[in-house]
Amino acid sequence: PYRGEGFGMPLVEAMACGKPVITTAEGPSQDLCSPQTSYLIPAREVAIPEAPPLLGALSTDFTWFEPDVAELARALRRTFDHREEAAHFGKLAGEDIRARFDWATVTGMYRERIAALVQAGVSGFQFPVSSGPGRTCSCPDVPA
Repeated sequence: PYRGEGFGMPLVEAMACGKPVITTAEGPSQDLCSPQTSYLIPAREVAIPEAPPLLGALSTDFTWFEPDVAELARALRRTFDHREEAAHFGKLAGEDIRARFDWATVTGMYRERIAALVQAGVSGFQFPVSSGPGRTCSCPDVPA
């Protein structure tokens, strides 16, 4: 499980490879995992004890998810004792994640988000273009 994770890429990678995941039942896992495909560990949101870096007006309090250690141990034991079930979870997770996050789907999600930012008046936003080092493209020029 994680304490803090932005998108959940380690979850997506493991699931795409057909591996069962044991993960915190908070944050990005809510969008990626289900009780039918993953072992979800209860967690509680707590303040991070270290002072956060200064990120300006867009930052909020820094918190993370503290997993229930006893539940984590039970999930680890379950995957060990019930390997066929864990393999089945991994298979289902792989099928689900590959269907929902293929290149065409993710590209469409990016296009929709960029279009929404442009429509909201975010001007001058630059993002890298993979066609050459240091090249950028302005959002208004992105084809729909």
